[in-house]
Amino acid sequence: MIISTKHPDKIRFLNVTAKDILSTSAYIFFVIILAQINMRGKISSEKILYIEYFYFVMYFMILSVSMNAIVFYTGTRFSFVEYQDNLLPKLLYWPIILWMLLLITLFIFY
Repeated sequence: MIISTKHPDKIRFLNVTAKDILSTSAYIFFVIILAQINMRGKISSEKILYIEYFYFVMYFMILSVSMNAIVFYTGTRFSFVEYQDNLLPKLLYWPIILWMLLLITLFIFY
């Protein structure tokens, strides 16, 4: 998401399309699924473990990055995405992850 742009000079240099972002997201999604299945195979528990919420947050973020790429590259008019060449989603990526993990931690332990 950081290298997504609509400036013609940067597009020629970076050569990134929505297809590239979606295929990378799909690869990361399957790697995370395999990691979660591997962890579940080693730990026998019927409940959802605290560490598994990290995987759920990652699933959500992969979905949101994919949706952002589709909206950004299809030319759909959203001021949130178009502002300063996708600046707001780029700036909010890590704060959203950290706030979600903080809220999950507070919900689970308090």
